[in-house]
Amino acid sequence: IAAAHCRVRKDSVRVVEALVTASPEFFKDKTNREIKAYFEYALEFLKSKQNTQTFISAVVHMDEKTPHLHLCFVPLTADGRLSAKEIIGNRKNLVKWQDEFWQHMVKQYPELERGESASQTGREHIPPRIFKEMTQLTKQKEQLDALLVGINPFNGKSRAAEISKVLDSYIPAVSKMRTEL
Repeated sequence: IAAAHCRVRKDSVRVVEALVTASPEFFKDKTNREIKAYFEYALEFLKSKQNTQTFISAVVHMDEKTPHLHLCFVPLTADGRLSAKEIIGNRKNLVKWQDEFWQHMVKQYPELERGESASQTGREHIPPRIFKEMTQLTKQKEQLDALLVGINPFNGKSRAAEISKVLDSYIPAVSKMRTEL
């Protein structure tokens, strides 16, 4: 930003982060070399959309269930202005980017399917923190279901104690989640 001598306002977007991934099934049985090739091909698309001189980092994360690439870049226009609005645009333009990205990727990986667009489904993004909390609640519910299914006259007392223990954390967490939602 300093090298480009940009005017920076207090509300200027200084960094844009793009996330590239695919379904866990897509990556199943892929070697590290194949995964690397996938992300390098994805990077070709991103290079066509933004000058690589503005890239801050492009890092593949293998630490979670599904490999993914985080690309961070400074949203500088061709004439050296700081403008995420001009580069990314509005929601409609972002969906266009996603469509173009998919079209690029299926040339090399025809088995990829385009995810459903939130503009078509009406779904809204769920913040990661809430998604993780919901996942934990789902696991606790499954644990309760398993405890209830396996109850019989011989283990009733011990199962009741286990169920009570799970409910002690589950009920307040559900209440907290309801408040957050």
